[in-house]
Amino acid sequence: MSSADELPAGLVNFFIYNIEYGQREGTEEEKVMFYTPTEVPLGKQINAVGLCQAIAQFVNGFDPSHPCECLITLKTKQYFMNPESSFWMVMTLAIPCSEKVSREKKVLEYHPDNVQDNLGKAILKQTYDMFVLFNGPFEAFVDKHGVEALKEQFKLFYYRYLQTINIRQMDILDVFKGIDYLPLEKVDFLRVQCFVNLVENTFSGIHHVCFLHNENVVWTTLQLDDMKILYKYLKSRLFPASNEMEQGLTRSSPVSTARTSPSTNYNPNFLNPGKFLTAPRDLVSSSPYTRLAPRIFVQLNGKVTELYLVIYKAHNSVMCFLMDSQSANADYCTRIHNFVGPQLGNLSNIISEQHSKRILQTNNQYRFVYFNSMNLAIRTSIHKTKLSNQNSNGVSPEIMKLLIDIHKDIELSKNTSCEIATKMMNDCWVVGKRSGFRQFFVVFNQKNWTIVEICEELQRLMNTGFGNILFLE
Repeated sequence: MSSADELPAGLVNFFIYNIEYGQREGTEEEKVMFYTPTEVPLGKQINAVGLCQAIAQFVNGFDPSHPCECLITLKTKQYFMNPESSFWMVMTLAIPCSEKVSREKKVLEYHPDNVQDNLGKAILKQTYDMFVLFNGPFEAFVDKHGVEALKEQFKLFYYRYLQTINIRQMDILDVFKGIDYLPLEKVDFLRVQCFVNLVENTFSGIHHVCFLHNENVVWTTLQLDDMKILYKYLKSRLFPASNEMEQGLTRSSPVSTARTSPSTNYNPNFLNPGKFLTAPRDLVSSSPYTRLAPRIFVQLNGKVTELYLVIYKAHNSVMCFLMDSQSANADYCTRIHNFVGPQLGNLSNIISEQHSKRILQTNNQYRFVYFNSMNLAIRTSIHKTKLSNQNSNGVSPEIMKLLIDIHKDIELSKNTSCEIATKMMNDCWVVGKRSGFRQFFVVFNQKNWTIVEICEELQRLMNTGFGNILFLE
């Protein structure tokens, strides 16, 4: 059968349990902190948790430094993660299958390779990271609010969040969890850095600042672990929702829809193009573009701290302000608007002009993915970008899966420098290269080329397109 006839891989169940709870006989249900689907009887939930706990303990007996991560059966793959000392998260994915005729009977043939372990583990890790971003670590939440409150928060968060996971659309970018940085000339980069420093020194209630242009990161004061998950949230949820809202308002009324609140002077206009995408509650009614600023938990002075994420935009540039609760009010944000708006608008125009020239000079002849694990920088010509508004350049799902497989093989290699070249059934070449902390993947459609010619073209591409990046040989 063709791949189109295969049943897609999907989420079978997802649950969280705590091994320290329910240790006495008859209290096993206390271990279950969260379980979906909800229609599964409590007895089966307890059995599933008990089985996973037993499997984890069995594997731990072989090597405590390598806990159980994946259990493969005929029909499912089950992924385990122990994010905090006594908490375990488990996600089960169905293995795609197809019908075939064997001895004049229809039988199901399962394809476990179509559920890639690197991607499954990345999805599970992301479910934890997203919860911690908006609610803080599990144990800290229990210490502050109690066990029952954590169970309720799991329900509020995961029932909605799991609906947003589309396994079919996930690929190697979800494995890397990289950050798309915007390359700038030295002078423009210094302008951004100086402006961020000026804002931080002017407003003491702002503890972290992130500067983005065209949804690409230019500068951030956050730690990389916090920035990568915040960037994922911005790119996948907040920016698309804000763009959709803005387009809807533009279609409904060609005239400016900005309105002024009687209690503030916040008003986006021609002289001050800035506007809040998220803001404190008492400022949300001042603009139809603005949503309520969420609370997030990030590292501040060596400990996890709750801050408000206030997002401000002027033209194509966005600044994320992480503010304490005392500063997250209408008066303080109005001062930020009056100070930041005009300057951010001018800076955005300068960056847009320089970036447009760089785009015209860029010629992505080949489809590639580049990732640097040191700073999480990622570049790709395969995936859709905001400015080019192009789809994935005709890269097939088979190639996208192969990229993850090559990445997995590279990670298993003990060499700091290695290269893997693969020729597919359609004579397309896919090459993966690791050099230190950097990984580079290229898709070549030159069907008649030999591996020597492919290696030579790869070296030429690295010299021309990545000449300012050191690749160790």
